[in-house]
Amino acid sequence: GGGGGGGGARLAYPLFDQQLEGERVTVFGARGAVPGVVAVRSTHLTRGRGGPGSPDPVFTVDNAYVDIGASLAADVQRLGIALLAPVSLAKQPHLYGDRLLAAPAAGWRAACAALATAALSKPSVPGTVVIAFTTQSLYFANAGLETVTRLLGPFDETKIVSLPVKYQDTAVETVELRAADALVKDLVSWMEGR
Repeated sequence: GGGGGGGGARLAYPLFDQQLEGERVTVFGARGAVPGVVAVRSTHLTRGRGGPGSPDPVFTVDNAYVDIGASLAADVQRLGIALLAPVSLAKQPHLYGDRLLAAPAAGWRAACAALATAALSKPSVPGTVVIAFTTQSLYFANAGLETVTRLLGPFDETKIVSLPVKYQDTAVETVELRAADALVKDLVSWMEGR
């Protein structure tokens, strides 16, 4: 949803706030980045606070508390943290299950790693292969690719590398590392013209 009603715009999907509860974060203050954690309400002490028959309130960033380890307001000021200081989720990759990787943008990162691995394997290519790591844009999806094509192209073939993910665009976006391994083999074969 976007803004409206005169407040600052919030670009978020329905579960954005919930992915922050209980997670490590970084608070950006006047004196630099400070690690912290978003507090979690006690389920034992707050259950049923909405009144009889009403559900417990859903966590939102509007009522979040971030613990940065300061005991006094003066400690917070010394760290350079002010009210409404920017906060971001601390990016922590997590391996689980049968070679699954969960992290913000795990799919794009694993695809980039697969491309780098394929290139470093020094495939026997019949000509020239140009490898470019480009960015996507909200306004023009292939801006980076178009720039590379203008500078170094035209190209006979272009391959955009990606991997399927679960929980896309969340802090726990998940990619199968088996799929990344298969992508490396596919890229080497493609570069070698097989």
